[in-house]
Amino acid sequence: MSTADTARHVQGFLSATSRPRCGNCKHGKETIAERMPPFDTRTWRCTRGGFSVTAGAICARHEPDFQTARTMKAAPPDA
Repeated sequence: MSTADTARHVQGFLSATSRPRCGNCKHGKETIAERMPPFDTRTWRCTRGGFSVTAGAICARHEPDFQTARTMKAAPPDA
């Protein structure tokens, strides 16, 4: 582990993709409106609240999506 990795660990650093957000919440759902490329659009919805969100949005009722968490652990750490 490098010096920077040790400092991040001690500080409790979380990368942007590791923080609680709609993109890794079990209630966040990405939908893709398939149109003729390049006009496909991706949107996020909160299935708990029934409204549009962004993947980086946060709320006090975040519940981790454990499937996403397992995928993130298998991926290499952010540099």
